Amino acid sequence: MPRPSKLHNPKSHKGYAVNDKYTYDKNQLNTIIKALEYYHRLSTTEHSSNYQVFDITVNVEDDSSLFMDMDDILFDNSSLRFNPSKIKESVLTPDKYFFRWTREYKTEYGAGLHYHFMVIANNISRSKVMELHEQLEALDGVRSVWISPREGSQELFHHLKQNGEDGLEDAILRHCYRAKLDQKLAGDRRSFDGSRKLKPLEPVSPRRLFS
Repeated sequence: MPRPSKLHNPKSHKGYAVNDKYTYDKNQLNTIIKALEYYHRLSTTEHSSNYQVFDITVNVEDDSSLFMDMDDILFDNSSLRFNPSKIKESVLTPDKYFFRWTREYKTEYGAGLHYHFMVIANNISRSKVMELHEQLEALDGVRSVWISPREGSQELFHHLKQNGEDGLEDAILRHCYRAKLDQKLAGDRRSFDGSRKLKPLEPVSPRRLFS
């Protein structure tokens, strides 16, 4: 595996402000920005589109074998009870969701092994997000799920139809976190992954919010 191209504590990238607290995987950060720009563009050019982005954290059970031979287990993701790539088969299906995930390990607050998801959907309600919460909690190997509101707000979504604080720019500032190299596990060949195809998404809600 080639070494990642790193960005060390940048204040901005591709013209957008990013959190300068972290070192980033440049390719992953580019992928996140490209996705957010793409769905922002669809939201502003397709009248009926309402693309929103939100955050999900999934804490998974720490298998005792994880600590005996971390390299072997993380080289072969089938050894993990929770496989983040399989959620597209039953929960975040590719017809309605685009997502990117990052795997991390943190000892503070009992967090342990966990995943951060950036999820993009077209016309999704808060109640539907809560349904996703329940579906994810029911998956094998999941310990808990947290749907994170935006900082300083009870609002779950960045609305990509907009720019600025509620829209694209602030979404990039928040979700650049999913490209950080901090809290990664030594030997983990695949710290980042998720959806790989940018395409229009079917509305999640049966009720169109825009006429």
